[in-house]
Amino acid sequence: MISEKDHIWQKEFARNIRGKKPDSSKVYQKMVRDNIQDNLLNVYPILSQLLGEENWNNLVDNFIKKHPCQSFIFWKFPGELYDYLVAGELTLKKEYPFIVDLALYEWSIVNLYFREDQPVKLNSFDGTLKTRPVFSKELEILHFNYPVFDKNWKNITQKGNYFLMIYRNQTSFEVELKQLSPFIFTVLTNLQNPDIQSVEELLDLITSETNLKLDEQQKVDLLFFLNDLCTKNLIA
Repeated sequence: MISEKDHIWQKEFARNIRGKKPDSSKVYQKMVRDNIQDNLLNVYPILSQLLGEENWNNLVDNFIKKHPCQSFIFWKFPGELYDYLVAGELTLKKEYPFIVDLALYEWSIVNLYFREDQPVKLNSFDGTLKTRPVFSKELEILHFNYPVFDKNWKNITQKGNYFLMIYRNQTSFEVELKQLSPFIFTVLTNLQNPDIQSVEELLDLITSETNLKLDEQQKVDLLFFLNDLCTKNLIA
């Protein structure tokens, strides 16, 4: 257990590293800054490239000085840059309105790749619309305002609604992506609500609340999509 004396010393050391005292150790400050920079660059290569060297370095410096980091786990630490961007850097976000989405996209891939195996423990999906599937924790459904997953980065400023599924392939253990239609996104998001008893019940709810008319082919396509997730061990 860390003593109160050690805790005070750690706080003092952190303040010195952040450069808040005139006698800060420049050697330690540079060492910590370089390690943080390298770690962040590994997770956010696209973000750093699009911001340019000056903006990226300013972002890293501000993050180090202003953000009270919570994670002591090396690979999880870069996720706090996303939290920092959500809460601040208004000037940078005004110039690059897509950076929060881009940070979420890049961090989500790394987070999913390194996440501990979390197989589905329940089996409630029988391959029909009359049951509700249970989702693996190795699948994420994301909504973006900018197409940050598009490899043509010139189109990244086209604001709209973009939906993406990212998941860890259970055979190769690589993270894979699949763009979703608004309909599939709505279904997958709401199916994770434990109050929904079946896919059929959810579809009835969607049609009653939105006046959306679903034809049989849409239901067939949805069922095919869900069964494909089942074969990938992403739902059960």
